[in-house]
This record gives sequence, structure tokens and C-alpha cells, in this order.
Amino acid sequence: MRKDQRPLPAKTDDVWLLGRAWSTPSGFVRGARFVLRALRGVVTGKRLVVIGNALMTSFGRTLLVERELPLWLSSPLEDLVVDDGRVVIEIARDAGAALELMDDAWWGASIEAPPGGTPAFIVGERSMPFSIMVDARGERFANESEGVVTDADGRTLREDGSVIEGLYAAGNTSASVMGRTYPGPGSTIGPACVFGLRAARQMAGDGD
Repeated sequence: MRKDQRPLPAKTDDVWLLGRAWSTPSGFVRGARFVLRALRGVVTGKRLVVIGNALMTSFGRTLLVERELPLWLSSPLEDLVVDDGRVVIEIARDAGAALELMDDAWWGASIEAPPGGTPAFIVGERSMPFSIMVDARGERFANESEGVVTDADGRTLREDGSVIEGLYAAGNTSASVMGRTYPGPGSTIGPACVFGLRAARQMAGDGD
């Protein structure tokens, strides 16, 4: 996002109600609150951030401002594998990493790309109450987590369970801790934070 752009301050629980802003009283009230929140940001000159941006802003303030930790922006990239325009995880696999749930890798309901555009992964519709998406066979159709098998400290494991030293994974790069169960949108953020922190502590030599 460019500096001259202002993010929409929509919270996670705003999504499904904003979709009903003109059809239900509760949706209208939430829509009015959202508009007032956005206007308050404009009037006060504040860039209000929510959801993932709010999480990263909080992390950034704690680490960079309050603790004055250095920000390393010159980490060298040793290798990158691209397949059909997307980065893939052959690097970990070639190092001997075990992979799981790859047959469920990143599939979900999407909107076809317009000419010259990109496809849109449906998010708001998935957050509607009592909503579930199914395919033509009537099977649930949404998944977001698959990949490298790790231990409790985010260290990548081989098929025999041994650790590949120096290789870590967390979030959607790693196999889901919930297996094939997908509770709902955003359910990978918590594990990413938890295991990302554990991995960082392991790297720093403080596994506890």
C-alpha cells in the first residue's frame, strides 16, 4: 500500500455484518460505526490499521520503538524456486524435509480473474454466519495450510524425525498443527505467531 493510500479500518467481525449493511438493522448499525471510525481516522490524521496490519504494527512498535532492536533489511537470498509464477517449497524438500497435507495445498473458492487482472480468493463470504462452502460433490471446500513438517520449536524435520539444523518453518509454510481440520478464516495466524516465536527463541539459544 502506498503512503498516500488510507487502509479501510474494518475489523474481523465487521466483514459479515458490512455485507448486510442495507438489508438488516444490525448490519446498518455496524456500517454506520465503520463509517464513523473511518472518518475519525481522517479527521485526526491517524492511519487506523486493523486485523493483520494491526498485529504487525503492534509487533513493530514493541520491537523497533520500545526495545530499539535493529531491523535487518539486507538478508541475502541464497536460492529461490518459482513454478508458474509462484514461489514453491522445493528448497526445503531438496534439503530432505518431510512434507504433509500437500494434496490439500491451497485450494478454496475463488473468483475468476478478469482480463488483465488476478483471481480473488473469497474471504468475506467465508465469514458469513452459518456459512460453509462446498464443491460440486457437496464436500467442504476450503483449506489454507500445508507443507513442511516441524517440531514444537519450528525446526524442520526429515522423514525419520531428525532435525535439519538451521532450517525453520511456521505459518502456511509448515504443515498445519490441526491436520486436515480447518476451523475457519485466519486460523493459521495463531499457530504462525506461536511457532514463529518458539522458532525465534530456539535460534537465539533460549528454547525455554
